[in-house]
Amino acid sequence: MRWRAWWLVTVCACAPPDADDGASQQRSALTQVSSFGPNPGGLAMFVHVPASLPPSPALVVAMHGCTQTASAYANAGWSALADQYGFIVLYPQTTANNGCFSWFLASQQSRSGPEASSIVSMVSHLRVTRNVDPARTYVTGLSAGGAMTALLLATHPDVFQAGAVMAGLPFGCAQTQLDAFSCMNAPPDRAPQQWGDLVRAVPGAAGFGVPRVSIWHGAADFTVRPSNLTELVDQWASVNGVDVTPDVTSMVGGATRREYRDPQGQTRVESWTVANLGHGTAIDPSRGCGGPGPFLLDVQLCSSRFAAEFFGLVSTAAPDAGVGADGGSRTDAGGFVCRDFTAMNGLHVGALRAAACGPGSANVCTVGAGDDLGPVAAVTTVREVAPGYFERGTCAGSAGGGGAGGGEAGGTVAGGGAGAAAGGSAAGGQGSTAGGPGGGSSGGPLTPSGGGGGGGGATQLRMPTGCGCSGGAGALGPGLALFVLGRRRRRGSVA
Repeated sequence: MRWRAWWLVTVCACAPPDADDGASQQRSALTQVSSFGPNPGGLAMFVHVPASLPPSPALVVAMHGCTQTASAYANAGWSALADQYGFIVLYPQTTANNGCFSWFLASQQSRSGPEASSIVSMVSHLRVTRNVDPARTYVTGLSAGGAMTALLLATHPDVFQAGAVMAGLPFGCAQTQLDAFSCMNAPPDRAPQQWGDLVRAVPGAAGFGVPRVSIWHGAADFTVRPSNLTELVDQWASVNGVDVTPDVTSMVGGATRREYRDPQGQTRVESWTVANLGHGTAIDPSRGCGGPGPFLLDVQLCSSRFAAEFFGLVSTAAPDAGVGADGGSRTDAGGFVCRDFTAMNGLHVGALRAAACGPGSANVCTVGAGDDLGPVAAVTTVREVAPGYFERGTCAGSAGGGGAGGGEAGGTVAGGGAGAAAGGSAAGGQGSTAGGPGGGSSGGPLTPSGGGGGGGGATQLRMPTGCGCSGGAGALGPGLALFVLGRRRRRGSVA
């Protein structure tokens, strides 16, 4: 049995300034493609193509919800991300069923389903005309578009490598329009195996890679109930061969993120439950992520950005880590581009760049070289010199970050002692969260109002300047993320 040390670390989520509203509105302009091949679903095709693209760009298919249009959903933030990171966004549009994709009809739930076939035809068109990378094609959508995302992942795993379901429903939950309303209000409580079997039973879809899935839902969604998130996790955890107990749970702003990882440590399924979010896609206009509108809800959390990170289109080193950035890069003789990452060590762990140095150790070490980076709260720089192989330092060769014993590098441990992760000492007295006592029993709860600590108390941090956090040192304000990395379990076999 493998074990992962219990770690607790709070980090401040900052984001760099983004473009102004005028630029965002310009980015949202779409081009309609009237002729793209077979269109049995009667859909319209709209695309956003940035002015600058790599030779073989990635593609994100983004689908609107009921009563919305492609141009309305372009305000979810995907077009701005495409401009910044160089990929294409495809926005299919339907005008049938009050603007709802027909995910709920049995006739649509196959590889030959009319709407799915139309969308795949659009993807094929872009592969020919824009040289879209077949290995980097992703899908996302809201509500009916979210349910359609699950449908496309189930029926065309050969086309889509990953998806992000926003306020959606499990594949196969409904067979008729009447079923759809039942599923929206109270989906069947099926076992993961049963949900997964609905995907595995799709004729012609076996034998391909299994898509990874990010699942988002508002805790205050009374249109498509949050229980659909639970059933979606059950379904796609089963399909991906992982269990339904999260390996990592974190608080990001007002959302609870749960990650379900395979034995190699890759997150195959993740869920985001967003407090105070109703029915809609979470956006953050203050940081250049989307624009408010019907079902585009400003909760100061950019779901599109995090979904893009999940797809691998956006670096996780800067805006969500808040304390770091992609530094320099260089290409070795074999063509691999060295990359720098500066972040708190806890975030290096979350991004699989580092792991515990050993059982019971309070320090983390790089994955690959095994360089000691110090405690989880230290800010360090690591470089990826080969795929999945990380060393301490920058691509230019200079080491960065705090010392292995807990030196400062922009974020310091102000209170630790008994509150240090895995029982290790940090730099002084007992830690606390929001001023509350930090001497709770091992494994005790930690709440935003303070309280017991995991392993003897919470670590209190002095945050870097310039972060969008509220509250004093140690307070869990809106800009804070709380990471709790638990012990890894022995996994049972899942069919």
